[in-house]
Amino acid sequence: MRSAIAIRKEHKAVRAKMDELMREGDAAGHQGPLPKDEELYFRLYSIKQTLEWVYPSLIKTTAKGVERKMELAGHRHYVAGPVHATLYP
Repeated sequence: MRSAIAIRKEHKAVRAKMDELMREGDAAGHQGPLPKDEELYFRLYSIKQTLEWVYPSLIKTTAKGVERKMELAGHRHYVAGPVHATLYP
């Protein structure tokens, strides 16, 4: 099993690349990534969702303790997994 530090680094790298693709699209006047980059963007999105499901502390919430766990359980259906969260928001 990979360490928490390695998972955080990968999550940070994925988010940075997604932000970069969005900035390139915004600079070109699109409301998202460029059409040629959409497939890569959605692959990165699925990786990000999976990492957040495996390591829930990557998800930012304002609650602490038990309330945080309750919020995560209801937050976009993370209990059912990242695919369910994406398909049934």
